[in-house]
Amino acid sequence: MVSRLNGSPSPPIHDNDEESPDMNQFNTFIIVCAPIVKQCPQWTASEISTGVSRGVLSFTENYNRSPGRHHIIACRIRTTAHMGLTSKILGLAWTATALAASYIGVTAYHEHWSKDKADIIYEKTRRNQTILERCKTLLSEYATPLWGMNSHLQTGYNSLFRNVQRPEYHRERLYASDGGLIVMDWLLAEEDDLPKLFGLNLSAGYSKPEIEVPTEEPREGDMSRTDFSHQDASSSSSTSERPTVIISPGICNNSDAHYIRGFSAAAQKAGYRVVIFTPRGCAELATTVKLFTWGDTSDLECAIHHVQELFPRSPLLGVSFSLGANLMGRYVGRQGKIDIDFCREREKREPNYKQPLTLVVAVSLNANGHEAIKHLKTRYPNTYYAFLSKKLVNLLERHQEAFAKELDVKELVKSIRTVEDYDREFSCKVDPSIAFETYYLDQSCKDDLRNITVPTLILNALDDPLVPSETLPKDLPSINHNVTLALTNHGGHLGWAQTDSNGGPLSFLVPSETHWHDIAILEWIRATLDVLREEKEEKEEEEKEEEKEEQVTVAPDM
Repeated sequence: MVSRLNGSPSPPIHDNDEESPDMNQFNTFIIVCAPIVKQCPQWTASEISTGVSRGVLSFTENYNRSPGRHHIIACRIRTTAHMGLTSKILGLAWTATALAASYIGVTAYHEHWSKDKADIIYEKTRRNQTILERCKTLLSEYATPLWGMNSHLQTGYNSLFRNVQRPEYHRERLYASDGGLIVMDWLLAEEDDLPKLFGLNLSAGYSKPEIEVPTEEPREGDMSRTDFSHQDASSSSSTSERPTVIISPGICNNSDAHYIRGFSAAAQKAGYRVVIFTPRGCAELATTVKLFTWGDTSDLECAIHHVQELFPRSPLLGVSFSLGANLMGRYVGRQGKIDIDFCREREKREPNYKQPLTLVVAVSLNANGHEAIKHLKTRYPNTYYAFLSKKLVNLLERHQEAFAKELDVKELVKSIRTVEDYDREFSCKVDPSIAFETYYLDQSCKDDLRNITVPTLILNALDDPLVPSETLPKDLPSINHNVTLALTNHGGHLGWAQTDSNGGPLSFLVPSETHWHDIAILEWIRATLDVLREEKEEKEEEEKEEEKEEQVTVAPDM
């Protein structure tokens, strides 16, 4: 049985509900105060008072009678240069009154319409119910800024204007079996024992390096060559049980993206060890003629296994965003197939071996690449689609010298104008095993999500301009009880800016430094870890009780 928790003020959202509110169709009213100073017949104080009063009364009556319409109150206060001192004072007083009324109206509108609450779709199991009962943020209403009800402003603010201080990263470089460079940025706490493992000095933080081509040729299959010394790998840090968050960013992004900075800093503050996996070619120049693709999980797999080798007793928590969520979804859904040899080898030494990831969070997940590209081309050909196309071209141009021996990048980019051109002319040609005709379908995680075996939270906004709402896997929880789907009305793509309670009189406009989804995700992670630990303890207690019963049963026979 699939349950749904929905406490938002707007009607429940259904796939074919024509009454459902669109992201830009809001029941609004505007109070316009326009003091106009010009030569005109003089208004007396009583006339001004009467006009303002009638306007406010008219609004109140109309709003109470039909709140679904737009209402405009225009309060014009006109003065002349020939007005007396008393009249001028009264005019200014009524102007202030009108402005105050406008402020009250706007804040009242914000208070009523900017509240949002996630619609939770989940299978009603004991585990899921217990986890959700402990997720106060996920189940409670939150207020977006006044402008945050527009999905494009949410998306743009997160990408362009959100300013989060860069955390103190420490960079590690791995090499995959094909010689490709895998960049991982660690976020360390002072009390963390990771520096002992790598021989690092905490004061020597990571600053954004210059992009250059490595001079040393990597050895095939060499994953141990990093910038860190592994001589202390047998130290106590290798058995640390501190949970480790592995973050997978969105398209062309790395640890410097503001939404990655924001979440990684919040996760570190919550007590987790954090490492950001960067898609190939997005942090430093690639060492092979290959960049990331829509759904190639091989580099992510290498990174996860590497962290697992370093911290075998640490719960590994996968948190992913946008395209990184597609990668994480494919990986966790296909673990049984991808890791079968690895698991068998491990089980010979560790009978209680379990899959690498303890839980997964997918934010702004686009599980159907084919539909996503079609959506962007149709609705936003000159904005989002053009922007993503330009990002991919710039990424390729940045590798012009690195690829010079195998590829004429300068000539290649002349034929690339769109995302599809990039994948057709570069991604699919570099890897002949990929057929462009089925590229986006084959590289999407839509079908893999059914096979997930660990607790998973999928968080999306219904007004996400990059992810069409009709492609969201709303029926997935009924198929796989490990998946919980949380949908909000507003939030855009990777947005979810919420108001700052300390923002003062303009709090309805000022966003909080920590976004709502950062808090909700960390709360869900903590609740899930607690429930899993409690289940493990219960199981151990049951096993002890069974052993005692067996001993009691065997004793009389002896």
